[in-house]
Amino acid sequence: AGRVRSLAGEAGEIGEPPTVFVFDVTGRGDTALLSSTALDLLEERGLGESDLAADIRTLGSWAGRALRKGMGRAPLTLPVPWSDDLGFALGGVPALTVTLLPRSEAESYRNDVADARTEGDGKIRPGGYPSAKPYSWKKLHGPEDDESLLEDSTFDLMEHVLDAFAELRIPKVRRIR
Repeated sequence: AGRVRSLAGEAGEIGEPPTVFVFDVTGRGDTALLSSTALDLLEERGLGESDLAADIRTLGSWAGRALRKGMGRAPLTLPVPWSDDLGFALGGVPALTVTLLPRSEAESYRNDVADARTEGDGKIRPGGYPSAKPYSWKKLHGPEDDESLLEDSTFDLMEHVLDAFAELRIPKVRRIR
């Protein structure tokens, strides 16, 4: 079993914002995705070089380190349409969503995202989402969203991932206003 600790700073510190990792839809699959949704939005608004964007990129670096340790391979960085990190980022709190998909779905989604982001002139559009969703995401919040979609091996994998995240020593970040 892993350790649980707060990433919000030492006890008694006031005014330090949390460092937020959102683990969402992690009961199926073997391939980690880091959401690029918040960074895509900041880029679209001309804030891709802001302190907040830099802090989110730093979180991605830390998350990538933990995921490589916990899973044995690097995550994919792709937009996650329903990511909760966006709400935190809009409030000035650096956050990042981690989710899982089966490898074949993740690779197909990566290709779909690349196609959706490429315009006719070959330029990349930040924030482009494909119209097709991976099979696992199509089932979310519907009548077929039940325990049959969960995979025992994924729970074992997530135990290793959470242990790796618990071992991170992330430097303090400041609230971006």
